Amino acid sequence: MEVTIKEIARIAGVSPSTVSRVLSGNPRISQATRERVLKVAEELGYHPNLQARSLVVKRAEAAAVILPRSRDGAFLNPFFPEVLRGIVAGLAGRKYAMLLVTGEDDAEKRDNVTRAVRGRQVDGVILLESRRDDPLIPRLVELRVPVVMIGRPPTREIAYVDNDNVAAAEAATAYLIARGHREIAFLGGSPEYTVTRDRLEGYRRALRRARIPEQAEIVGHADFTESEAYREVERILARERRPTAFVVADDLMALGVLAQARVRGLEVPRDVSLVSFNDTFLARLSTPPLHSVNIGIYELGFLAAQLLFELLDGGEPRGELVPTRLVERSSVACGPYAPKPVTGSSRDSAEKVASEDASEFERPQAP
Repeated sequence: MEVTIKEIARIAGVSPSTVSRVLSGNPRISQATRERVLKVAEELGYHPNLQARSLVVKRAEAAAVILPRSRDGAFLNPFFPEVLRGIVAGLAGRKYAMLLVTGEDDAEKRDNVTRAVRGRQVDGVILLESRRDDPLIPRLVELRVPVVMIGRPPTREIAYVDNDNVAAAEAATAYLIARGHREIAFLGGSPEYTVTRDRLEGYRRALRRARIPEQAEIVGHADFTESEAYREVERILARERRPTAFVVADDLMALGVLAQARVRGLEVPRDVSLVSFNDTFLARLSTPPLHSVNIGIYELGFLAAQLLFELLDGGEPRGELVPTRLVERSSVACGPYAPKPVTGSSRDSAEKVASEDASEFERPQAP
């Protein structure tokens, strides 16, 4: 008689989804639980037969990874290669292949996904974006295919892995406030993206907490490219009362901010400070190197694959949040409202306050 995951779960005293994660190599399982599950599996003689399973249930042993529309320039952003690297590593535990799906527009992308699912080319789907009123979501629900989203989903029918982007952006903005900045601009992607709206909300919360009035004129939106960010920041920096700091939703966009600042003879961080998001290689290699919020891109991809396997094993949709942390480099200096210490430099005083406030980044967020 074949040993099942449910039988292993019953004897080990855990859920079937936990057994699935252990067998898939999920790093978020405690060592004690991992050892207990593996011991039970060994005692029962459990050996997954992937080839036989594929023949019985007619599985494709492949997952569709849905990229943003090709016209959006997703391949230019280093977020995507890194998250794909995590997905590939997560799928490798069960020797699953990855099928990349995209399209020039929403209709083409929806048709391509539909063909892949109905043609049994894939067993499940991983979405790399969360957009408001995305026409692909109702189609995926209609197809009744297991779906995992990287981002906050619009419905509980979809499993997801994400960051607490509201809390992360609030902490990033508070970090700048603690260093003496009050004229803080926000540059995000299109408001159709959930991540943009969440980070804008976090920015606003930090301003409200510090009793700093929000100025709509220094809130900007562009697509996630350097060129569009450059054009939008030109408008913001052209104001007579320009901001002394920026919260930018993406490292690639931050390069546009740096370029526009140089054109205007502004030095970062002496004249303008900057905190970005994603902590990609661009943040390390830019001039100056950027303060950037590390969002665990690789882990987002890896966990998305693990959640997909949970669904394929009969689990219910659920969510996981990956903690964030601010990586400090050289793009932030003290602003005009920095505390004036009795001894030592104002920079030292502001750094101490900012360090205390930035500790919010280190706290893992519970799902």
